[in-house]
Amino acid sequence: MDERRARVEARFRRAVAGLGAAEEIPRRAEGSRPPLSFAQERLWFMEQFAPGTSAYVLPASARLRGPLSVERLRRALDAVVARHESLRMTFPAGTSGRPEVCVADHVAVPLRVVDAATEEAARHVLSTDAALPFDLAAGPLLRATLVRLAPDDHALLIAVHHIVADGWSAELILRELLTPPEREPRLGFGDYALWQRERLSGERLAGDLAFWRAELAGLQVLDLPLDWPRPPRQGFRGGWHDLELDVAEFRALCAAEGATLYMGLLAAFQVLLSRWSGLTEFAVGSPVAGRTRPEFEDMVGLFVNLLPMRARLAGDPGFAEVLRRTRDGALEVYGHQELPFEKLVAELDPERDVSRPPVAQVLFALQSYRDGGEGFEPDSTTTRFDLELYAAERGDRVEGRFVYNADLFLPSTVERLAGRFAALLRAVVAEPDVPVGRLDLLPAGERDQLARWNATTRNHPGGLLHELVFEQAARTPDATAVIFEGQRLTYHELAERARQVAAGLDVQVDQPVGVCMERGLDLPVQLLAVLA
Repeated sequence: MDERRARVEARFRRAVAGLGAAEEIPRRAEGSRPPLSFAQERLWFMEQFAPGTSAYVLPASARLRGPLSVERLRRALDAVVARHESLRMTFPAGTSGRPEVCVADHVAVPLRVVDAATEEAARHVLSTDAALPFDLAAGPLLRATLVRLAPDDHALLIAVHHIVADGWSAELILRELLTPPEREPRLGFGDYALWQRERLSGERLAGDLAFWRAELAGLQVLDLPLDWPRPPRQGFRGGWHDLELDVAEFRALCAAEGATLYMGLLAAFQVLLSRWSGLTEFAVGSPVAGRTRPEFEDMVGLFVNLLPMRARLAGDPGFAEVLRRTRDGALEVYGHQELPFEKLVAELDPERDVSRPPVAQVLFALQSYRDGGEGFEPDSTTTRFDLELYAAERGDRVEGRFVYNADLFLPSTVERLAGRFAALLRAVVAEPDVPVGRLDLLPAGERDQLARWNATTRNHPGGLLHELVFEQAARTPDATAVIFEGQRLTYHELAERARQVAAGLDVQVDQPVGVCMERGLDLPVQLLAVLA
């Protein structure tokens, strides 16, 4: 273990040990109105930019087999909402125009029950309901849809607004519906929000801000090659492409460098984006659970935080070196993970561009939620980034999903990108020290396709290239032969230009290629000089 890595890991252990440690989080005064957390506040303002959007709706689904009582399900939903304060919150605008938090004593969860004859019909119902927006001021911000396929076969959708929950919370809601917990949470989410705002101040805030300003200095905006022009205002319509990866050998490569599978996949994704964009210093957003204390683990709320993970690819290093850079950078970042992304954006104050997300335009996540059982996934998809990659470990395999902004990319583009990501993982295992800019990323199928596209040779009855051009000039003198930088040449003009160039070089237009080469001139100079 090198000295730098030892120092970084020591700092990481000290920092993580101090995350949320020591003091007990107090309950706020009875009847007092809680503040919004930093994440809730920014999400509220984002919702004002695109009112009525479903981009911040979190769907969670489960397939329920066996006898089911609709009335008991209703009571279970109401019990979950009673247990978790965040699910009883609404967010009206105050007199100043800024958001406020109202917490209701009781909320009845809307439960829609629908019969469906087929799984396709059930999925259509769930997809439609998952795409419905919420009213943050009126609430409730949780609803459910139950589709009955048979007396003993149901599909359940829970939809919740992101302002009161995150992915961990959605899984927690489903679990508590099926198995109610034995004890109530000691804190409400409003207690956490108050504690967060009081904690992130003074020297602690100044230290975290200083780290992040240095970490993100000189960051490039990740401009990926797009299939469609970027709209003036960011859209949220998404699509997805799934892939499955064998990562046994890749995991061993990561372990040999003291890195986790997460660090390895993040590094590989950044290499892929660099090869695609030509950039070397950009950020990929990566969510962390944000549940830095045990009492947060069983609370429903918006705890997740987004960390901008900087790509460090300058100098075209080998992947093993990229992996070491990613490992050390991630360990340092983890020590400063408490600063909310929303606070970071506010403090950095980047130039506002409503056409794309700030700081990080792409997201990567290695999912680690506990398995909630058989799901029944809706077809609808939204995205808050240009491109997202989600991965989930399944033994020696990883199930991946590329989610993309459908206003920017074609499905075929993302399908090719997924194939190149799989090819990249194989390439770095085979040659971990080859500069990443020289790695072969073309899958076999795409290579064969390119070979077919480039198989454009044709047999002609005779004559050199310039002779064929002069013959064409005689047949169609006014047809366009060349267009370059807005200038147009007909075949007649091209032939005359070639004769002039040849005369200036004392070469006859009908001299064979060999004579041109003897004069130090490459293939038919009459034409190549004009085209250059």
